[in-house]
Amino acid sequence: MTTLAEIKARLSSLPDKRKRADLGATFAAHLGKVQVSRQKVQRAMTVTPFAEELLPSAGYSEATSRARKAGQQAARLQKRLEGTPESIGEDTVDRSFTILNDHAESSWKECSAAWEKEVDVKVKDWATLVEVMNRLVPQHGSRLRTAVSALQSAKNKPPGNKAEASQIEDHLKNLTDIVGKLGLRGSFGQFLRAAASQQGAESKDLLDAEVQEKINQHKLWSIFRVKLS
Repeated sequence: MTTLAEIKARLSSLPDKRKRADLGATFAAHLGKVQVSRQKVQRAMTVTPFAEELLPSAGYSEATSRARKAGQQAARLQKRLEGTPESIGEDTVDRSFTILNDHAESSWKECSAAWEKEVDVKVKDWATLVEVMNRLVPQHGSRLRTAVSALQSAKNKPPGNKAEASQIEDHLKNLTDIVGKLGLRGSFGQFLRAAASQQGAESKDLLDAEVQEKINQHKLWSIFRVKLS
């Protein structure tokens, strides 16, 4: 497959030195942007299968679609420039490069955004309960802190190979196992889960005898806040 750099080399046959220099500079500018776009598409296509298997999301389909469109745009540009390298200076070619780079950018953005969202859904409620669980059930609270911390770190670094995917899968399994052992049953357990959720708990829940007893027993009043909805 002919590369942009190889196509650029053909400009040496142009008789007009100034035009040759101008077109060469245009080639170089586009080449730098395309190299970045290629990296983004490759990253998205590498990450998507691992991320989708761990935490499915519709966003990965859009990422794949955008990556394919970038590839198709690149193939059309390559065919045109192989035939007429000097067309690199035309406005239509410039717009084609813009479209290619936009697809590549969107491909990676869709992939990383989908991953971050799904990881956040998994950990956001439990992250706020780490301190409470450390007081209530220290043996599980410590494991919860470790699992949540590991997944929060992974949120900004989606898996790019089997080893990374396997490590994140272990953290997800640990979180599921820990949550199952926390024993958040009864009115106090329901209150904690509600308080940790985005909607929050209802103020009347604090009137429950079991909730008050547990909060007093473990001195938890300082970690709760009340606000108007």
